[in-house]
Amino acid sequence: MRGTNTYTISEFADLTAVTVRTLHYYDEIGLLKPSGYNKQGHRLYTNADLIGLQKVVTLKFLGFSLDQIKQMLDEGSRDIRHSLQWQK
Repeated sequence: MRGTNTYTISEFADLTAVTVRTLHYYDEIGLLKPSGYNKQGHRLYTNADLIGLQKVVTLKFLGFSLDQIKQMLDEGSRDIRHSLQWQK
């Protein structure tokens, strides 16, 4: 899976200004799973994961809890729009 659009967890952390520890935690709670793993079992992230992380960071900035964010992401974009309208 390693290619020009894949990042190790440390590369992804540097790119997004989110700590490796936070990425591990988001994976652990099912908020942001990596797109794959290398042969050694290390997490690999893609550009699609950048979009997912951006959603998490934005919703967190708007005051939603991680539990609320996970629920919104699990339920899909329609619920996110509804929640953002409610938050507004």
